[in-house]
Amino acid sequence: MMKKFVIYMMTISVLMTVSCKKEAIPMEDFSVQYIQTNGYIEGRKYPITNVISSKNELDRYIKAYENTNDLKEFKDATNVYSNDYFAKSFIVIIMLQEGSGSIGHKVEKIETNGDITISRLIPWGQFPVVAAWSIIIELNNSYKARRFHVRLIDKLLY
Repeated sequence: MMKKFVIYMMTISVLMTVSCKKEAIPMEDFSVQYIQTNGYIEGRKYPITNVISSKNELDRYIKAYENTNDLKEFKDATNVYSNDYFAKSFIVIIMLQEGSGSIGHKVEKIETNGDITISRLIPWGQFPVVAAWSIIIELNNSYKARRFHVRLIDKLLY
């Protein structure tokens, strides 16, 4: 009986280790668009992360934010996503608020557990104009995590 219990506990331990494993998704397995949407939602904590898995969800997302953000460029960029696209893939939309429109971004790494590392590219001279950004990440359904968590790191460009 004790032997069965030990084997059971070892199996559980191995399964937990495998399920918690985090590996970087190869850069060629995802693509990213960076769109300045210039909007601000009072009282919201940024970054805001949304996972979109269908055309209907994307349409609802656009409708929810069209009165608070300038979505013309965003709509143009997301017009290519159809039900056929969402049959095999999904998108993660990350909204960021910056104190300057001069600050850019770069997705550095996405891990299989859903951790996303984004560099804030901070130049020497900055314009004091608040800017909102939407970062759209395209991923295959095989990479769909239960949740996505954004970690921002500052990279000084001077």
